[in-house]
Amino acid sequence: MKTQSRNVQCNDVQCNDERERTMRHFVKLGLLATLAASATAASAADLEFHGYARAAIGVSSQKGNGSCFQLNTGDAKLRLGNECDWVIEPSFEMAFTKLEDKSAWGVHMTPALFTRFDDNRFQTANGDNRAAEELPVYFKEFYFFGREISQLGGGELWLGRRYFDRQYLGAINDQFLEAQDGIGAGLYNIKLGGPKLSFSLIYDPFTNGDAAAVNDRNLGIGVHVDGIQTLNKDSSLQFWGHVYVPIQVTSGPDQVAKRKTGFSASATHIAGLGSAGTLTLAARYDTNAYTDQQNSGGGGLQQIRGVAVYGVNFPSARTSLDVVGEYRHQKRIASLSDADDPDASSDWIQAGFRTDTQISGPFRFLLEAGVDSSKAKGADVGSGAGQFYGNDKRHTIFKVTPCLAINGGNDAGSRPTFRLYYTYASWNKDATSDVFAAFKDSGLASQFADKTSGGTIGLQAEGGW
Repeated sequence: MKTQSRNVQCNDVQCNDERERTMRHFVKLGLLATLAASATAASAADLEFHGYARAAIGVSSQKGNGSCFQLNTGDAKLRLGNECDWVIEPSFEMAFTKLEDKSAWGVHMTPALFTRFDDNRFQTANGDNRAAEELPVYFKEFYFFGREISQLGGGELWLGRRYFDRQYLGAINDQFLEAQDGIGAGLYNIKLGGPKLSFSLIYDPFTNGDAAAVNDRNLGIGVHVDGIQTLNKDSSLQFWGHVYVPIQVTSGPDQVAKRKTGFSASATHIAGLGSAGTLTLAARYDTNAYTDQQNSGGGGLQQIRGVAVYGVNFPSARTSLDVVGEYRHQKRIASLSDADDPDASSDWIQAGFRTDTQISGPFRFLLEAGVDSSKAKGADVGSGAGQFYGNDKRHTIFKVTPCLAINGGNDAGSRPTFRLYYTYASWNKDATSDVFAAFKDSGLASQFADKTSGGTIGLQAEGGW
C-alpha cells in the first residue's frame, strides 16, 4: 500500500524564499548562541548585564485593541495603565581594561527594542509579510568609556551614542526635564569636593549622503553641576546649561550665518523633608534647542517648563503617595535672523497623583488619576510639529486607573511587577481632534471616532535589573 508523501513541492521562487528565510533564522540563532557563549566566557571578566523591559496586552471598551489616552503634547501623559508599547532595553557593559589607579576602561551597548501596538514587526511570521518576520531592534546605546580617571578628578570620559544629560522627574508621567539622547562625547562627574561637574558635546555626523540635501548640522555644548548640598544631607541642587550652535542646514551652507544660536537652562532642587517626604522643584527654559531630543526642542520653538513632584510614605497605612504638577508654555519663534516670529503659542497644564498600597506580601493596589488641559492660539488644527492644536479652544482630558499588582517582593519598588488595570478617560468635544492626533499606538481615532470617553482593561509586566 502506498503512503502519501507529506513533502510539499515548491517552485524555484518559493524554494529560494524559503531557503532565504531559513538562512536568516539560522544566522540569528547562530548570533544569539555566539553572544550567549561569549557572555558565559566573559562572566569572570567583569561583564555586567542590566536593563529595563515592559510588555502589555489589552482591549478597549470599543472591543478593539488597547488604547492610550493623552492630549497632543508629545511625551506627557499619566502612564499607569496608559502605555501602548513594548520596550526591551538590555544593557551590556564590559570593563576590559583596569589600571592600578582604579580606573576602568571599556564599552557599553544597549540593543533596544521599542514597538507600538500598531507595529506588525513583532508579530508571528506568516510567510507572506517580510516585515512581520523582523524585530525592530536598534543600538540605542553604543559608547566607549573610561571611569575613575584620577587625572580628571575621578571623572568619566566617553564617546558614542548614549542616553545622556538626563534628569528624571519620576514615574507618574515618566518625564525628563533634561535628555540629550543621541551621539556625542563627554567628561562626567569630575569631583569638586561635594559637587560634581560634567561637560558634554552633541553632534550627529550622519547624513543621507546627498550634498544637495544635507541634514541639519548642529553642535550642542553642555555643562552640568550636580550635588550642591542645600537644606540638609538629603537635599541638593543642580544646574544644566546647553548652547546649540548651527553648523549646516538643509537649505544650504549660506544659511548658516542666518541661523540663530539656541540655548537651554534648567535647575532642579530636591528637598528631603524627613518623614514628611521629598519635594522636587524644577524649571527649564529653552529657545531654538536644535539638537534637544527629549523635550520637544528644535529650531523655531521656545519653551518654559515648571514641574513639582512630591512623594511621601505612610508606614502605618503601608501606603505611598506621589503627586505631580507641570506647566508648559510653548511659542513658535524665528530660527533665522531675517525671519519674522510666527504667531502661535500654547499653554498646557497637568496635575495627577498615584497611591501605592501593600495589601499583603507581594499583592498591592495602585490608584492613579489626573487631568491634562491645554489651549493653543494662532495655529491651525493639525499643523506642524504637533504642539499647537485647537486654535483657541480649551482641550481637557481626565484619566483614572485602578490597578491590582503582584510584585517580585514585598516593597513597592520590587521587580518584576505584574499589573491588572482598568483605565478610563474622558475628554471634552473641543479636545477630540487633539486626542485623536496624539501618539495613539493602537488606532484610537477609529475606535472612538464618535466618542468623548473610553477605557482599556489590560495586563502589564515591567521590570528593571
